[in-house]
Amino acid sequence: MGGQKILRELTTQETNSLTKILSDMVLPEADKQQPIGLLVTHIIAAKQALVNYEQWLGLRQQRRKIAAN
Repeated sequence: MGGQKILRELTTQETNSLTKILSDMVLPEADKQQPIGLLVTHIIAAKQALVNYEQWLGLRQQRRKIAAN
């Protein structure tokens, strides 16, 4: 399975959420998959939003330079 790698540190909230899920001794391992999957999806979406914003800022800066010339 191919894809992009996302490298970033977890926030305190993400770390706490993951720790809470993983340390729940009552919840069966199979039932931990969904909340972990949702957390990973959140991390990916947040990273992609940041990349999109940074790209938008770069494009805006380029357009301003072109307009100034």
